Amino acid sequence: MCHGGPTGAASSSLNLSTQFWTSRGIAVLDVNYGGSTGFGREYRERLYGNWGIVDVDDCLNGARYLAEQGLIDAQRAVIRAGAARAATPTLAALVVP
Repeated sequence: MCHGGPTGAASSSLNLSTQFWTSRGIAVLDVNYGGSTGFGREYRERLYGNWGIVDVDDCLNGARYLAEQGLIDAQRAVIRAGAARAATPTLAALVVP
């Protein structure tokens, strides 16, 4: 999942929408990509001038890592945007081989 932003953040608190999927055996990766708030100024500034690059790479690399570890099936992975601004990494990921 990609949070809205670009400088928002995913939360570690209970989310019933996420719980719905995980309780049915579906893995959920809620990415705090470069630029997310709450991780310091340097992390937040990774996105400056790189919007649509850093966020997309972080989301794709998270999914690739899980696939390499055998935790997910890469052929059935889905990226979901939580808000209009999260559509950038979601749509850009569709064109990455």
